[in-house]
Amino acid sequence: MDDITYDVRVYKTDVYKGKKVTTYTVRWKVARKIWKEPFRNAAQADSFRSSLLTAACKGEAFAVKTGRPLSWEREENAITWFAFSLDYCAAKWPYASPNHRRGIAEALTDATEALLTTGKGAPAGGLLREALRAWAYSGRLQNGETDAPEHLASAVRWLERNTVDMADFAPRPAGASARAASPRPAEPSPRRLSGCRQYGDAQTSDLQQRHGVRLRAAHPACQPADPGEVDSAASGADA
Repeated sequence: MDDITYDVRVYKTDVYKGKKVTTYTVRWKVARKIWKEPFRNAAQADSFRSSLLTAACKGEAFAVKTGRPLSWEREENAITWFAFSLDYCAAKWPYASPNHRRGIAEALTDATEALLTTGKGAPAGGLLREALRAWAYSGRLQNGETDAPEHLASAVRWLERNTVDMADFAPRPAGASARAASPRPAEPSPRRLSGCRQYGDAQTSDLQQRHGVRLRAAHPACQPADPGEVDSAASGADA
C-alpha cells in the first residue's frame, strides 16, 4: 500500500538557542520525506522522539501522508460513547418537546452507566447520575453552559475518560467471535437502570416503553451490529 510505510528513521533532536527562547526540533524521515516537530521544552521533545522510536522499533506502520504511526491516528480519531451521546443529545434538543427531552436524558443516562469501562475512581452513584441526567443531557443545553458546575466537574472529567469507544460497536468481521467483537464495559453491577433489574432485551424493552427511546447498544447483551443507535420515537416520549 502506497499510503503506509515501514521505512522510518528518527534523527537526533536539533537544538536552536535564540536570544529569547530555545527550540528543540524533533526530526524524522518517513519514506523519502523529512518531518519536523518543534518544541519549547526539551522534555516534551524527548518524549515525542521516544514515542516515534518506540513505534518504529515495534514495527508499526507509519502514514506517508502525516508522517505519524497509524496507531496515533486511530487514537486521535477515536470517539467515546460519552462524547457521542453529548453530540446526539445536542442534535435532538432543539426539536424535542420537554417530555421527549426528559426521556432522552433518562435513557442516555441509563445507557452511559451500562457502558462504563471501569468502576475505579468512579464518583458516587448519585453524583454520577446528576452529572449525566441533570447537566450533560439537560442543564448544559438548556442553559447554554460549556463547563460543568463545580460540584460536578470531577464527575464529568471522569466520564470523559471512562466510557467505551464507539469503535467497539463496529460490526464484527466474518469469523470473529461474539466475545471478541462485543464492547468491553466494566463488569456488570446492580446499577439502577431506570428500575429495570435485568439486562439485555428486557432492559431495552423497558427503555422503549417508558421513554420512547430505542437504545440498541445499551449493554453488551445487545447486538453490536447497531453501533450505539439511539433513535427517538416522539409519539411514545410525548405520550
